[in-house]
Amino acid sequence: NDLSLTGTVQVISPTVNPQSGNLTVKALLPNRDLLLRPGMFVQVRLVAGKPEAKILVPESVLFRKRGSRGEVFRLMGNRVFIREVQTAAVEGGQIEITAGLNPGDRVVNNPPPFLKEGQYVSVK
Repeated sequence: NDLSLTGTVQVISPTVNPQSGNLTVKALLPNRDLLLRPGMFVQVRLVAGKPEAKILVPESVLFRKRGSRGEVFRLMGNRVFIREVQTAAVEGGQIEITAGLNPGDRVVNNPPPFLKEGQYVSVK
């Protein structure tokens, strides 16, 4: 039973299972006739288009969260500075940053409660 659908990849997990090499990819597909059901196996062909850059980080980088806003400690050199960010919900412990950070910015994961803005830190 061959069925061909075209969709859009929404999220590609930044982590890969080291044992299996598997990673999670989430895509939006039309399923008006309910032909796709949970647990089904599919063969996928990905065709690259213009990528939409998304910044995904562990939820644990947020030290304050209020609705769709949060705060992170952003590293600049060997100092940390509080940065307000806009977030969108993503599953699996990852959260999408939609505003406030740029690709390549470094942030503190699980910031300790005593960390203060402007403080020097040791960067690994």
